[in-house]
Amino acid sequence: MFKNCKKKFKYKYIDKINITPIKSHYLSFGTSLHNTLAELNKLPIELQTYESSVPILEKHWISEGYESDEDELSYLLQAKEMLENYCADRKDLGRIIFSEEMIKHYLSKNLTLCGKIDKVYVSENEKIEILDFKTGNSFSPFIDLREDIQLPIYLLLLKYKLGVFPSIISYYYISINQKVSLEVTKEVIDYSLLQLKNIISEINLETQFPFTPTTRCNKFCEYYSSCEYYKNIN
Repeated sequence: MFKNCKKKFKYKYIDKINITPIKSHYLSFGTSLHNTLAELNKLPIELQTYESSVPILEKHWISEGYESDEDELSYLLQAKEMLENYCADRKDLGRIIFSEEMIKHYLSKNLTLCGKIDKVYVSENEKIEILDFKTGNSFSPFIDLREDIQLPIYLLLLKYKLGVFPSIISYYYISINQKVSLEVTKEVIDYSLLQLKNIISEINLETQFPFTPTTRCNKFCEYYSSCEYYKNIN
C-alpha cells in the first residue's frame, strides 16, 4: 500500500481511519479460492481431488461484489475449472507443513512483521518450499526481487517460525496452472533483506505522504469519498 499510494497508507496505518473496505468481486473471488485451496491441501493426499474441492469451494464461496447473478455464476464456473485443472496436474505435491497460516513476529516495539503464508511444504525433491497462490489473471514468468516486498517478509517469517530459510519460494498461478519458482540462495536472502530494510527506512523517513491518484481509485479505494485529493479537484 505504501508503494502504491502513500496517502492511503497514512489514512489506514497512521491516522487509523477505519472505513469499511469496498466490496469487490475480485477480492471475493480470490478469498474464496484461497480458502478452498487451504482446506483442500490439509486433507489426506488421496482426498485432494477435484470432486472433494467442489463442495469446499461452495462452502467458502463469497457472493459480495458481483454485478449480477449471471456474473457471479460465470466466476463460480471459472473457479471450478481452475480447481479441476489444478487437481489434474499438480505442481505442489509433497508433505505439507502448514497451510494458510497467519504469522506475526515482533522485531521491536515499533516494528512487526506479519503475513499469511498460503502453503509451506516439503516438495518431492525434499526441499522446503514456500508457495503463494495467485488467483488473478496477471502472470509474470519470474519473481522480481527489486519490487517484491512479499518475498523477504515470507523468508523472515518462516525463518522465525521454523528456524530455517526455505530452499524454494514459488508463485502458483492457478488461472493457468503454472508455477514460477526461485531458488533461495544466500544472495537472494541478502538482497531481499536489504530491500525490506530500505522500504522500512523509507516509511520511517516519509513526512509528506503524497497522493498517487489513478483512474481506478473510485472502484478500489475505500478512502475515495473522503480523499483530500479528489475533494479538491471536484
